[in-house]
Amino acid sequence: MSKKVFCFLIPICLATAAFACWQTERPPAVLVARSLNLRVTDNGKARKGWKFDLHKADTLDRNEALRIGAYGKKSLASAMTDSLGMLSFGEVKPGSYWIVAGHSLSDSVAVQVAAPGGAAAGKRLWLDYDAEGCFEVVVENASLTVHSERE
Repeated sequence: MSKKVFCFLIPICLATAAFACWQTERPPAVLVARSLNLRVTDNGKARKGWKFDLHKADTLDRNEALRIGAYGKKSLASAMTDSLGMLSFGEVKPGSYWIVAGHSLSDSVAVQVAAPGGAAAGKRLWLDYDAEGCFEVVVENASLTVHSERE
C-alpha cells in the first residue's frame, strides 16, 4: 500500500471511530446487587469529583428513549466520585434505572438491577472513559482492590 493511501485512510478511520462511539448501541448493564455502586476511570485512572444522577427508567431501549424520553425528570439520588473514582447510590430496589453523567443520552448508562439470591452479590459497575470521551461499561466484583494513583 502506498504511503499516500495509508496517510489518507488513517484520518478516515479515526473520524469513524470517534463518530461511532456515541451511536453505538449499548445494551443495558445487568447488575445483581442490593446497592448500586460505580467505579469511574478515565483511561484507567481514577477520576475524583465526577457527578452522576440516578433516575428511574421509562425505557432501557436507546432508540425508544430518543422518541419518548429515557427516564423521569426527578433524580432519585446524586453522588460524586471520591479519590478512588468510587461512588454509591446506596440500596436500590430491583428495577430499571439510568445513571446520568451529563445531560445527553450518550452520557448515560441504562442498568437493570436484579435482587441477589441469598448473600449479596458484591458487584459494581465500572465506567472507563477513553480519550475520545466514549466509555465502556463492565460489571465487576466489588471486592477488587483499587489502588490510589497520584496525578
